[in-house]
Amino acid sequence: MLRAKEGLRELLTGSVAMDAEIVFEKLEHRHPAPDPELPDTGVGIEKERALSPLFISIPGYGTRSSSILLMGRTGGSELFERTFLPDGQGLVRQGETRRLAF
Repeated sequence: MLRAKEGLRELLTGSVAMDAEIVFEKLEHRHPAPDPELPDTGVGIEKERALSPLFISIPGYGTRSSSILLMGRTGGSELFERTFLPDGQGLVRQGETRRLAF
């Protein structure tokens, strides 16, 4: 969770224009948190490590979709979504992200 908060803070305070692809890159972070940052929820250290990345991909469990809602200052909004297979591979190829503007 700390990594997600840091990534969001970087996006919101940075000088780069908000872009869905940049946010998807943050959401697809697959590296586990360092052991000292892991919680102790009673599932054991190995499972805590496996569940700590923002994008989880372990047998039988993991991230199945990522959604981003960008709201413009003038009232327009865009919703982006990517869906993933159980092995962590995308159902849509790069550049085929679903997009809805309203």
